[in-house]
Amino acid sequence: MSKKESNPNVTYIKVVDHVSTEVTRYATRAEWDNDDTEESHDIQGLEVVDNPDIGYHDLVVNFPVEKNVNYFLLYVSYDTGDSFGRYCGKVEFVSLFKEESEALVARKKILKMKEITSIQIDNNGHKETVYNGSWTGYFESVNGIYVETVRRIK
Repeated sequence: MSKKESNPNVTYIKVVDHVSTEVTRYATRAEWDNDDTEESHDIQGLEVVDNPDIGYHDLVVNFPVEKNVNYFLLYVSYDTGDSFGRYCGKVEFVSLFKEESEALVARKKILKMKEITSIQIDNNGHKETVYNGSWTGYFESVNGIYVETVRRIK
């Protein structure tokens, strides 16, 4: 398949997420110090990205995403940082599901992940690999693993 051709079985998704960031501690004058921040997220819905070579996307799914249909977005909220600053309320979008039951099973599998690794989850009859590197580590802590009902808005 050439780059110009599209795969009808794949949909590229951008999650419309309005993020606001608040500084909770300003850096000192030390050159190594960073601000501490807290993010708030307001997930509005989904947009289909027609050309992934041009447009940014968060997820790739193996089914068409239609308007006026409920889907189930699985995501992780976590805190991270380093010796120089703390960044709270980060979000990683894991996958989008047609069936809430599949999203809840995947959520339970992720809850059991204790170290940096990957797992296989079922989504619409296909296996997906999920890596937890963003939210697992020395400075990371999980705030929650959520399944949110979303709809396509564009």
